[in-house]
Amino acid sequence: MNRIKLLFTLVLALTASVLSAQDKIFLAARKAYNAGQFAKAQSTAQKALEKDKTQAEWWYLRACSEFQMSKMTKYMGGKVAYDKEAVKSAVRARQYDPDGTYYDEYATVFGEIVDKNNKEAMANYAGKRYAKAVQMYHNSFELTGDTIAYGMMGLSYWEDKKELDGLRVFREITQWNNGAKKEGWGEKTFMREPFEILSNYFLKKGMFDSAILYTEMGLGIYNLNKILLENEKFMLKTVLIDLGKYQLDENFRLTVNRGLKYFPNDSQFLYQQNYYYLTRLMGATQTRPYDSADKLLYGFFADKNAMMKKGVNNGSDEFLIKDTAKFLFQCLDYYLRTNTRNTTAYVFKEWYKKYNRIAEYDVTLAESLLKNPPANISKRMITMLFSDAVAEFPWNKNIKKYRLAYFNNWMKKPKRKGELVNLLEMNEELIADFPADKTLTTALQSNLLAVLDSTIADGKMYDAWTYYYRVSGQFPASPSLPSLKQKLAAMDFKKRYSETRIAYTEVKGKKIANTGWNGESAMCRPGQLPDTTLYKVLHRINYFRQNAGIVLPMNLSYDRVLKCQEAAVMYNGKGIFTREPTPETHQCFTEDAKEAAAVAQAILENNPAQCVTIFMDDSKSVEVVNRMSILNPEALDMGFGSAENNSVFWLLDVGGAPDSVYYQSHFVAWPPEGTCPKMLMFKKWTFSIAADVTGAKVTIKSKDGSEVANTVSQYTLPGMLLKTLIIQPNLDPKKLTEKDGFEVTVELKDKRKFTYKIQLI
Repeated sequence: MNRIKLLFTLVLALTASVLSAQDKIFLAARKAYNAGQFAKAQSTAQKALEKDKTQAEWWYLRACSEFQMSKMTKYMGGKVAYDKEAVKSAVRARQYDPDGTYYDEYATVFGEIVDKNNKEAMANYAGKRYAKAVQMYHNSFELTGDTIAYGMMGLSYWEDKKELDGLRVFREITQWNNGAKKEGWGEKTFMREPFEILSNYFLKKGMFDSAILYTEMGLGIYNLNKILLENEKFMLKTVLIDLGKYQLDENFRLTVNRGLKYFPNDSQFLYQQNYYYLTRLMGATQTRPYDSADKLLYGFFADKNAMMKKGVNNGSDEFLIKDTAKFLFQCLDYYLRTNTRNTTAYVFKEWYKKYNRIAEYDVTLAESLLKNPPANISKRMITMLFSDAVAEFPWNKNIKKYRLAYFNNWMKKPKRKGELVNLLEMNEELIADFPADKTLTTALQSNLLAVLDSTIADGKMYDAWTYYYRVSGQFPASPSLPSLKQKLAAMDFKKRYSETRIAYTEVKGKKIANTGWNGESAMCRPGQLPDTTLYKVLHRINYFRQNAGIVLPMNLSYDRVLKCQEAAVMYNGKGIFTREPTPETHQCFTEDAKEAAAVAQAILENNPAQCVTIFMDDSKSVEVVNRMSILNPEALDMGFGSAENNSVFWLLDVGGAPDSVYYQSHFVAWPPEGTCPKMLMFKKWTFSIAADVTGAKVTIKSKDGSEVANTVSQYTLPGMLLKTLIIQPNLDPKKLTEKDGFEVTVELKDKRKFTYKIQLI
């Protein structure tokens, strides 16, 4: 036992003597360093590290010695670059001292090492020597955890086109900066460039979720950064447009609020806030009870008040009002202007209660108000309040009687133009309440004719045709109907034909239509036609359709528009159109263009409005297929596109007309029944109906009673509802004048006769 103790004591003594020797050598090296003998300290450290490279403190001493030597004249420009060696040694010191046990003692010099390294790294970065800059900034980060150095390493990667490495660094930097900002420290370590780059990168990629994330993180630190603010505004507005296409949900409201957080005075975000509440209120008041409407209306008011408390003062926002009653009145004014019946009545009652300090709008109050409505309440408002009261209190007979008395008194007085639609609405509702009162039906005819006349005068052609078909269906024998149709046709020619003209500009001897198209076929860029052009062409097509006798107008399909536009670019310069284009035959081939080519009509004309008239003339087609495509009641959606030398139209549909029975007894013809501009009297006339026209006889008489010779043929596209007669009268359209007129009689094989008159204008 004593021998074991003795052995253990001898081992301890030997170990102590070795450690003491090492300590003496290190202390001597430190003494040399402190005395400015940096070469001696460096040499001693180097010898010690040759024996054991894991000794962290020797690496620290070596790094500091080498750095001091790099500043001495006699070592500058020598074989050994001591500044670089200092960095290498410093990195090894940190490598073997992961916990930073010795770091504090050498931190000052290490900071100087990093500063000098960063300056050289910046020189490399400025000189576009990005690979060198990356390594140097990496060393600086390893030495001191310098966030700026790490960020600059990311920028060096980015400029060196090493995108993934740069993005990795930027993600880390933005997270660090964001976290430090929230904790209230590290301001000097913040970098704006990573936020800007990530924002721009994901924005260009269309990855809005990521782009918004980094943009808003950046704005949390750099709230006035122009790049981030512009990106944020663009993205949020784009998101709102997309969300608004579908439904206005809570996500839409939150997105608006995010926009107002950064741009509290921005008119468009304020408008979108109004749009959210005003539109949701319309939906909430379509069915009773109106519980959700209350929450929306007063939530709207609360949000506007919150904006004003933040100092928002935007003169274009009419709803920035502090007073509740005045705010409600502004909402009432909006819904009155937009003629939103249920919502107008709801808001009126809320305003009436607030203004008069009444707790509830009940049946007693409704009776009191509507028995003798105040003169300062508009007739439009009274009409809506009566409708609302009858719906809310259907058992109350007094309110219905009050409405009848009000209507009869209204009918006796001169009527303002703006009141006619409301008078008609009240008339229709009274017929439902008092079906035995025949005077109401007589009044209905009068009111319908008055509304039709007013709508024609206002140039609202789609509404005018709707009222025309309604009058002709309910009161076909009305003596004023023919003159109104003539007036309608004349106004329609002005609004939907003459005013839809697209002018030409001559460029290098070629006529180019001023469509506003922004594409370029040489670069296979389909571009877009502006809405003004799209709707000019749509209106012209519907001019021909509705005057010819088709009840429903055609709609614009943006999907077809895009595909036809690609087809027009694909066809440009080819001269020959094919139903089966390929990538080999057409340089600008796309699958969408191929889909349009399979069914669309193409024409060597770059003016799409003129194309519609050419299609209706259709003089070069034996079967008048183009005209039949336009005058097809089954076709309810259309699209077209135009390039430098051609246009492509997708018109043809055989999906089934929603009112196909109607066309079994009503015909579609061009020139149309009634009036026709002399410039649109084409050589070929057509008569179509959903019946067998085989063997039909056609008689045409002039105003003087003389018969006009004609030839008749028949052609019908397979699967199409209407069967068509193609009539060629022995007339020269160019010699016709406004004095000319014709009477056409078509007798079908089933002995039915259709006689109609055509008057030229």
